[in-house]
Amino acid sequence: FNSIAVYLTQFYLNHISNYVFLKPTGTALTIRGYFPVFNYNQTEAILTGIDGLMHWDVTRNFEYAGTFAYLYAKDVTNNDVLTFIPPAQMEHALTWHQTTPKRYEFFITVSAPVAFKQIRAPKTVYPLDAASYEGDKVFDFAPAPDGYILLNMEAGIKLPVKDHFLSITLEGENLTNASYRVYMNRLRYFADEPGTNFMLRLKYNFHSHE
Repeated sequence: FNSIAVYLTQFYLNHISNYVFLKPTGTALTIRGYFPVFNYNQTEAILTGIDGLMHWDVTRNFEYAGTFAYLYAKDVTNNDVLTFIPPAQMEHALTWHQTTPKRYEFFITVSAPVAFKQIRAPKTVYPLDAASYEGDKVFDFAPAPDGYILLNMEAGIKLPVKDHFLSITLEGENLTNASYRVYMNRLRYFADEPGTNFMLRLKYNFHSHE
């Protein structure tokens, strides 16, 4: 063991002639107040990036997995940035797993997703100033949120039931109850992402491929 495998899963460069993107244009008054308005636009764009994956079998029962993704985007026609481009992200995960002679399988995974701040975000024009904005650059209604680190955990057991298996999994997300906002989520203009969340899953395989 102690084997390390590093995979450069993808490096890409795309030149798109009619790239469709969502562009903030102003605000609209409704019976519930002012809300941001977006229009779909087309432009010539370049999107280039890299995705990476690393897997390390630390011991027979412990393994590490890491991922990384970065995307660079540019509006070539207007020599500008593009809206709603995900920032650089990575994730670290450590898993312990064990299989008993009676075919019971256990695992515990602790993971830490990391998102960096999008430094190539459009300029900020707040909703109150959107109606009077006369610039030719794309804008956004709020600055890009800060980066964040979350702590997640998942534990499960796989039990043989007759000729098949029953899986029971408990997953906890954002265990530190961190306050954060996701750049790609337009609800970030109004509220943080959910806090600590727990999910219980039951899965039974009716068919076996063994």
